[in-house]
Amino acid sequence: MKTTPILFLLLALSVLRAAAQPCTTFDCAMQQAKAAYEAKDYRKAYEGFKAAKNFKRAKTAEVNAWLDKTFDALEKQQKVDAENARQAEAGQQKATKALERLYFYKGRFGLAYDEINSRFGFVDKNGNTTIPFKYNRLWPFDEQGFARGVVKGFSTRDSYF
Repeated sequence: MKTTPILFLLLALSVLRAAAQPCTTFDCAMQQAKAAYEAKDYRKAYEGFKAAKNFKRAKTAEVNAWLDKTFDALEKQQKVDAENARQAEAGQQKATKALERLYFYKGRFGLAYDEINSRFGFVDKNGNTTIPFKYNRLWPFDEQGFARGVVKGFSTRDSYF
């Protein structure tokens, strides 16, 4: 019974070693490079196309076309990444400006409104809910540390917390 796991381990190691060995033919190198290109691993694709170029000089035009395609895809991806980073930075700046305009009682509780559910609650500076959005009307904390809120449907009276 102990020989089965050992045989399995040896078989797995031989498969991994075979997979890790570099290609020795043009077709193998092109296949691996194209697979890397499809997986958007452009560095590996570039290296694979360069390797394929060394196997068959007659197919240099095909390899060069794939290298150009790889660089075009890489440039496109870089532009997309730069635009995403720019948009993320703009969103971060907008959120920071909005937070700077909110009053946070003791730096922890900022009055906020949930437009989807039409309810008020309090959030912290990370946007996490600190007091649930269940109030129809809500006022900021006063100097004594109390806030007044109205929950319709439960009582016609104001509640303090």
